[in-house]
Amino acid sequence: MRPLPHERPPRIEPLGPEHSMALHRLAQAPGLADVLFDGPAPTYDDVWRAIESAEELRTNGRGDVFAVLLGEELIGVCRLDRDSPWLAAAEVGYCIDEPFRGRGLATAAVGLVVEQAFAALGVELVTARCLRTHLPSRRVLEKLGFVTTHGAEETPAPFIGFELSKRDASRPRLTSTASRTSSSGPK
Repeated sequence: MRPLPHERPPRIEPLGPEHSMALHRLAQAPGLADVLFDGPAPTYDDVWRAIESAEELRTNGRGDVFAVLLGEELIGVCRLDRDSPWLAAAEVGYCIDEPFRGRGLATAAVGLVVEQAFAALGVELVTARCLRTHLPSRRVLEKLGFVTTHGAEETPAPFIGFELSKRDASRPRLTSTASRTSSSGPK
């Protein structure tokens, strides 16, 4: 399913206390609690700790956690993190609620976060990991220009690593044949 013609693209904003109720609701969805909170059924206290952790990450200059919004509805979360504010690399992680998957919204949101990493944090490299078997997540990264890290395809680990350099992100990407033909119209 592609984005609906009337559907606006998602927007991101720093995760804060104003998102607490929606974040708690979002985290109750199957699979998202494990991604967001490392365990099932987070409490409101868990949500507040996550928001405090996001604010600490932001304050320390190490990254940020973003609410992904469609209109005013919280549909997911993206995290941008680096081990030190002096490192030139950061890792992006993301999760989108099931009803909003398969519509290009994760790709758009992660793209916004990557732009933020290069512009506001000044990083030169953004990395990401996903389960080797999670093809939709791999496609999100590949559409944005991420490439697998050296040797990632050969290792038996359950996760596969990706990276995107600032230099490579600024290069225009070739579009698929299908999108070229559909946008070019009849000749």
